[in-house]
Amino acid sequence: MKWDGHTHGPYCRHGSDAPMVDYIDRAIDRGFERISLTEHPPLPDGWLEDQAVQRTLAMPRADLSSYLRDAWTAKERFADRIDVRVGLEVDFLYNNEQFTWNIFEQAHAFIEEVIVSVHFLPGIGGVRCIDLTSHDAATGLLAYYGSMERLVEIYFEHQEQAIQLAKTFPVPARLGHATLIDKFRRDLPAYDPLLRREHLQRIFSMLLENGLSLDVNTAGLSLSTCASMYPPPEDAASALAMGVPCVFGSDAHAPDAVGRHYETYEQLPSIASLPGDDAVD
Repeated sequence: MKWDGHTHGPYCRHGSDAPMVDYIDRAIDRGFERISLTEHPPLPDGWLEDQAVQRTLAMPRADLSSYLRDAWTAKERFADRIDVRVGLEVDFLYNNEQFTWNIFEQAHAFIEEVIVSVHFLPGIGGVRCIDLTSHDAATGLLAYYGSMERLVEIYFEHQEQAIQLAKTFPVPARLGHATLIDKFRRDLPAYDPLLRREHLQRIFSMLLENGLSLDVNTAGLSLSTCASMYPPPEDAASALAMGVPCVFGSDAHAPDAVGRHYETYEQLPSIASLPGDDAVD
């Protein structure tokens, strides 16, 4: 099945305000049979020290019910043309996992799937967003941990904790952009790729053990600071070879980005032998 499993629409505070139907129309135009709407749900009040930044990262609580209503309206409207899945991209919030569960419980009757992602780590001044800017990553995280190796180690520790959270959800769940820490890899010090590979092998094993799938996210290919998928092709191919159920994700934040770089995903070894849809449904 041709499926874009990671998109963000008008309820995303850092993307296009184009209507949800424009994303779905674009998916249909590009031959997709399924699209997942995976908006960022609310964050805890005061989660970031910089509240102006926090307001750009996720919808306010008052918008959650509106998002779900609009998503289900779109799902029903397009039911005879494309399978629209209504979901959320929830965050692993260190020491505040209960908040994420409370949000899910508020919406669970209308949620068909979730992506669980790591966007935040402890850093200078409190919690920091890992994918804001390269300068912020350097001054707020790299300076805090002292080396890229230590930063990467902590990031993957949080990824493993995110998997522990993901397995508790009673809907299909997948791990989001598993190497997002590499978003600014061309602006930050290099680290040994074997470190990443060792952690990813453990993560892939955990996904298999817990019946979870992997978001193979191509958004980094469009960034000059990264120019790679999350995870990189050789690691995504390794996940496929291990039998990890994988779902393409454009991480579109505008209609034109729906399905972007799908051809790169298709070129991964073993893509033709992916598990059936029941492995990720």
